[in-house]
Amino acid sequence: MTLPVHLVTGHLGAGKTSVLRHLLARRPVGERVGLVVNDFGEARIDESLLDSLVLEHREISGSCVCCTAPAGFAAAVASMIGRVDVLFVEPTGLARPADLVDTLRRAPFAADLDLRPLVVVVDAAVGGSEHPDHDVLDGLAVAEVVVVNRLDRATPASRATLTGRLAALWPGPRLVLETSFGVVSDEVLAPGDGTARTAPHHHHHAPDHDVVVHTLVRAPELVFGRDALVAWLSDPAWLRAKGLVRTDEGWLEVQRAGDQVTAVPTDWRRDSRLDLLARSGVTAPLGAFDGLVRPAGTGGDLEVAWPGGSRSFDRAALARLPGLADVGGVFPGRVGRGAWLSALLAAAGAPELGQVTMTARDGYVTAPVGAEALSRGVVVFASGEDELPAAQGGPFRVLVPGGVACANVKAVARIVVRD
Repeated sequence: MTLPVHLVTGHLGAGKTSVLRHLLARRPVGERVGLVVNDFGEARIDESLLDSLVLEHREISGSCVCCTAPAGFAAAVASMIGRVDVLFVEPTGLARPADLVDTLRRAPFAADLDLRPLVVVVDAAVGGSEHPDHDVLDGLAVAEVVVVNRLDRATPASRATLTGRLAALWPGPRLVLETSFGVVSDEVLAPGDGTARTAPHHHHHAPDHDVVVHTLVRAPELVFGRDALVAWLSDPAWLRAKGLVRTDEGWLEVQRAGDQVTAVPTDWRRDSRLDLLARSGVTAPLGAFDGLVRPAGTGGDLEVAWPGGSRSFDRAALARLPGLADVGGVFPGRVGRGAWLSALLAAAGAPELGQVTMTARDGYVTAPVGAEALSRGVVVFASGEDELPAAQGGPFRVLVPGGVACANVKAVARIVVRD
């Protein structure tokens, strides 16, 4: 029996807590409800509500659950398994939904969780403003359910602008609910259409009868090779393509326009999907798509890759590089031998490009980080003379001094350098 997990997110001040109050107040009598929030003080959920409706609650104070406290977030969720019947998560408005989903999907207990559709709450006036913040737009783009809150405070113009923005999204949310004061129905919590995630491809004729549109949808657990995907989209059979795909270099928004294929990071996590246009009668390489799936890990060595090349390193090769006999001198509390990341990239022969991503053995991929920012990082590869154990993040772990994103990546299998 898996634990249903409802993520209720949204920008600061959108009304997430009001929405959550209404949802909690209508839970069935006798249901064991769990709640994880960043800070009860900030959430202002009154104690009487907690005492009467929530069996178990966990607070992660003083930090964002997806950024500086992912371990605490995962531990809080894990502690609920077997103790509650349903779990609600309300992160701070600073949290990126994609990071929350990644943390839960890569957790050792992921098989015990049933992640329900992502709920994003937006203030109607803010979402419909002329220049909304990027975090507001990003949240709408990845939402499965959008709750447009505080209609009573929005002008007709802002409501119309927000409606237009939502209608322009691709693929867009499956459900949009408009409300005031956070009053929502249980429709918000309905499970998504699970069959849509793994449905085989289908096709239909576009308005231009000389063009056929093919749609592919695949489960979010599948990881496609980034370079292989770009090569596949470059096939001249495709006239146009647009997609959101999980790859071995993270979740990417991919497009083909003319002869150009682009791939940029996205916060989308629902599933992998592509819309492709081909000339009617032209044999399109649809059957090859599923062959682009690759394992998350890359074997026992650490791979460094870049456009057009790659090189793998074992522990002996890393030991020959300049580094630290004990990383604890630079990273207090850490132990082990490490090679300078800059030395590793130089030894691999990787070109000096702008960004680096790192892939862990469970398929997790970091957001791109500037190569210059990683120059003081180390790859920890040994504990004494032995392989760095998994309990310490082995067999390879990347550490970067504080203040840099992705400063502590465990079980690294692949480092990719790109423009």
